[in-house]
Amino acid sequence: MALTKFAAYALALAFLGCGASEVEQKELKDYVAKLQGFEDMNRQINSYTTLLNDPANEVSATDLVAARKLIDDYIAAMQAIPLDMEYTDLRRIHNLYGGSKLVEAQNLAADTGREVDRERGNVVIGTKHVTKMVSELYRNLDVLWLRQDIQDPYTLKWPEN
Repeated sequence: MALTKFAAYALALAFLGCGASEVEQKELKDYVAKLQGFEDMNRQINSYTTLLNDPANEVSATDLVAARKLIDDYIAAMQAIPLDMEYTDLRRIHNLYGGSKLVEAQNLAADTGREVDRERGNVVIGTKHVTKMVSELYRNLDVLWLRQDIQDPYTLKWPEN
């Protein structure tokens, strides 16, 4: 009798585990699909990093304002992704790399009121920070993708310059 109860319990856990895994796989796939919509902004971040990082490029205060706005818009779009997911690891990774650590880019780029050449250094640090945090987010999502044994190819990758 005890063996039968144990077998029934183990079977129930197996079915619940399979369902949870399917839910997690769907949430991960949906999340990755949402991030694919960021490709244009990722290329824009790269463009501003290239522009601001090369001292030979002429940079205006308008360029700095536009780069800061892009950082702000990127963070706002990332924070607009709904977090009503059951997949705890995915939610944690999003909160860390797509949330609290990504927001630091605003602070890094925010130093205003100085000469353009000094401000440009701060803004490029902000764009590089976005690249670093989102690249780390993508690497962690790749690990989750492998852990979930999803057969579809993982397609997120930060664009090359």
